[in-house]
Amino acid sequence: NILLSTQGFVVRPTTIAGGIGHDAGTPTTTTICAKDDYFLSPLVVLQSTALPTAEELSTDPFMKQIGHAAEIVDLLSTSNGEEDDGTLTKALTAQLSHSDGIRGFFVNYLTGEIAEDTDVVNPADLEQIPKPLLQAMANVTPKDELISLSCMNVIMPTAMTTMHEDPSLAASSAKTAQRGTRILQSLSSGDDSTTVEKVRTTCKAIYEVATAAATVDEEDSTTSDHNEYESDAKDIEYWENFFRNWGYESQQKEDIAVVMKDFIH
Repeated sequence: NILLSTQGFVVRPTTIAGGIGHDAGTPTTTTICAKDDYFLSPLVVLQSTALPTAEELSTDPFMKQIGHAAEIVDLLSTSNGEEDDGTLTKALTAQLSHSDGIRGFFVNYLTGEIAEDTDVVNPADLEQIPKPLLQAMANVTPKDELISLSCMNVIMPTAMTTMHEDPSLAASSAKTAQRGTRILQSLSSGDDSTTVEKVRTTCKAIYEVATAAATVDEEDSTTSDHNEYESDAKDIEYWENFFRNWGYESQQKEDIAVVMKDFIH
């Protein structure tokens, strides 16, 4: 089932940052639909089916963005990430230009599954990021929200791999984390030095919180005794609240630190 959270959009059996906003409030969930309701069949794409308009992709709210993303991901699946006329790149650039679009797209992209009895490849599992998506991410300006949400789309499913008791759910979360890591790696290794540095500093703050010798309690927002990767105090406070609100404990913090360390050197 897809669950809508006040602070997190969760597609079972994993958790990603589909609903994370600027406020790292306490997550709650309400069932709204079945997962398959938002995934179009990858077997048939009608040439006459029009993508949402640039205005719709740029301005529609989160829930509509989920439906828009399903159409785009479906086309990415059937085209193996290639395109001739730039249509998908333009659509993705519009959708990734704002928070609701970013969250709606990655809910679909990172958690979708393709039927095993088809020759269609899940675009999130391609060795290379699909070209339209890669170009669209490069086109996004500024990239602060894209980078922050991309980090969440790594740390949230990483944490869920040990929070799930069901092995199959844990495996699904691990797959989502791997897909999210591929997106974050593409942002951290591009030609835009500003983007590369922003990814590094964001991951550094997350790493510092995950490896802090002392954590902040809910009544005290003062950061204490952090390790040598000293980050901006506001970033630290934000990620401390995020970790606390999602209930991450020692094992989750350890797993998150291992992943984040690869992005801070």
